[in-house]
Amino acid sequence: MKSIGFIGAGNMGSAIIKGLLSSGKGDISVSAFDPDSVKLSELEKLGVHPCVSEAEVAEKCKYVVLAVKPQVIDVALDRLKDSVKADTVLISIAAGITSEYIRRKTVPDAKTVLVMPNTPLLLGEGATALAAGEGVSDEEFETVKGIFAVGGVTETVPADRMK
Repeated sequence: MKSIGFIGAGNMGSAIIKGLLSSGKGDISVSAFDPDSVKLSELEKLGVHPCVSEAEVAEKCKYVVLAVKPQVIDVALDRLKDSVKADTVLISIAAGITSEYIRRKTVPDAKTVLVMPNTPLLLGEGATALAAGEGVSDEEFETVKGIFAVGGVTETVPADRMK
């Protein structure tokens, strides 16, 4: 069972979650945290496990999607950094945030994947660019690609192209 957690359940986070849940992939467990309890309640009705904090998501899940805007990512990283384990894969959809920045704010050897989805993903017709950071295994990267493939096509790109 793959445990996938989301920090942020806004438009993009919710769209990815709903895509995952409707994909028929039975080998996943989805958890989420959002400061808006109404958003969490709606997702809970779909089978998402609500969490009370960013740290709880990181404690429960191997794959943690940082589905927050760049201006609030510092708060999210500060709140989850003590819960990041050696095998945690941090997946950022925040534009302009680098793997180095995430490592600096969490743990120096954090596994990261940078992701840039476009808004048609909200309709299942998106295109998503992905770049694996150091230490991410091929299997882990394929899992991350699978998370975003439910919303459209995916393409692997070099990390320096994700700026």
